[in-house]
Amino acid sequence: MDVLNNEKRQKRLARNKESAKKSRNRKKHYQEFLENKVKMLTQEANSLRQQLYTKTEDLEMTPSQELDIKSKIDTISEKLLSACNQRKEHIRFIIEEVIDVMIPSHAKLLILACQNPNIECPELSNEQLNYIKELQPVIVQEQCKLKEVVTELRKVRNEFDGMLDWASELPQELMKFLSMDKVTELLNSDHQNNGFNS
Repeated sequence: MDVLNNEKRQKRLARNKESAKKSRNRKKHYQEFLENKVKMLTQEANSLRQQLYTKTEDLEMTPSQELDIKSKIDTISEKLLSACNQRKEHIRFIIEEVIDVMIPSHAKLLILACQNPNIECPELSNEQLNYIKELQPVIVQEQCKLKEVVTELRKVRNEFDGMLDWASELPQELMKFLSMDKVTELLNSDHQNNGFNS
C-alpha cells in the first residue's frame, strides 16, 4: 500500500514539475513578446523625438488661424489621451490575466496553506493538507519563481504606462519646438496613420 501511495506521489510530483516547466516556458515566450513590443515602441518614440528637433520652421498666422489650429490640437490631444488611457487599461488587464493564468486561485490557496500549515481551509481535506505539507519545498521554490515573473511583468506594464504617458503629452511637447500649424500637420498625419479613434 505504501509503495502504491509512493508511486502516486511521485507521479503527482512529476506532473507538477512538468506543469511548472510549461508555465515557465509560456512566461518566457510572453516576456520576450512584451520586450520586443517595448523595443519597438521605444524606437517609435525616439523617431518622434528626432522629428521634434528637425521640424522647427515657424509661420506667421492670423489670430483666427491660430485659434482654429489650437482647437484642432486640443481635439487631437483629447483623442490621444483617451486612446493612451484605453491602451494602458488594456495592457494592465492583459498582464493581470497572464498573472492569474500563471497563478490560478487554487495555486494561491496552496501557497497560503504552505506558508501557514495551521491554516483552516474548508475547501481542502486533511489528506490534501497533508499532501501540501509534503510538497512544501517544491511550492516554496515555485512561489519564489512566480514572484519574480510577476515582478517582471508588472515592470513591463510600468514601462508601457510610461511610454503611453509620454505619448499623451506629445502635443504639448511638440508646441515647445514647432509652430502650431506644424504640430497640427504632424499630429493629423500620425492620427490618421495610427487610428487613434479606436
